[in-house]
Amino acid sequence: MAESAVFHLLANFAPFLQQEANLLTEVREEIQYIRDEFDRMSAFLRVADAMEENDPELKIGCYPADIVMLMLLQEVQASMVLDGR
Repeated sequence: MAESAVFHLLANFAPFLQQEANLLTEVREEIQYIRDEFDRMSAFLRVADAMEENDPELKIGCYPADIVMLMLLQEVQASMVLDGR
């Protein structure tokens, strides 16, 4: 009797565990995508910083991009803290 109850419980719990595993995998993939984007933005801004001395228009365009990148990074870090990561 107890064996059938445990089997029934596990059968009902398995889809839930699979769904949670899928969500965690998706979250990890999204975090990696965001990290890769930040790396690309940082590389671009490093090059732009080196070039901005010679091109004043580039300096105007990079300043807002730098601020947006920092704001996004703060949001991601804050959401990770709230999620307990």
